[in-house]
Amino acid sequence: IGGEDVKKVKTATIKIPSGKKMKLKNSFGLDEIGLWASYGSYDEFKERFPEGEYSITLSPKKYGSTKVDMTHDFPPTPEITYPEDGATDVPLNITIRWEPVGNVDDLWVVVKGDNPELGEVELHFNVSATSTSLAIPSGVLLPNTQHELRLTAEISDGRDNDLVSSRVIRFTTGSE
Repeated sequence: IGGEDVKKVKTATIKIPSGKKMKLKNSFGLDEIGLWASYGSYDEFKERFPEGEYSITLSPKKYGSTKVDMTHDFPPTPEITYPEDGATDVPLNITIRWEPVGNVDDLWVVVKGDNPELGEVELHFNVSATSTSLAIPSGVLLPNTQHELRLTAEISDGRDNDLVSSRVIRFTTGSE
């Protein structure tokens, strides 16, 4: 929920298909309110957020309400083939590889690592939805460091609702 008028909204009430409601108070006068949910399993997610009609009602009522039909047509979870989860002594000039993902709108690669001088470093790469690899040149990854690699496939339902599936692995680079 976003826009200049959102600052004037006192509450936003969300009702899910099971009938459960959640009321959010906008006591800080925020101009954007967003919710994200991450769960360990897809089954747990489906149980908590079933498919069906979700309604959002703003108060005062003059700011409106909307209904959204949520489906679980998530893209397949990407399969990273190199490096393997837990790999060590990975070269600094790595080519990350994965299985073809299928019919998706966007594909993202995010690599995180801790730099002793800069703190956590996070690199984002938007790659072609049909690609199956990404070459990381020398000088980008940190030597002797554990990195987290996230490959995210995204599809959009055309109504500003993006559905994503991600695979996360960790690997450790070797020395220079």
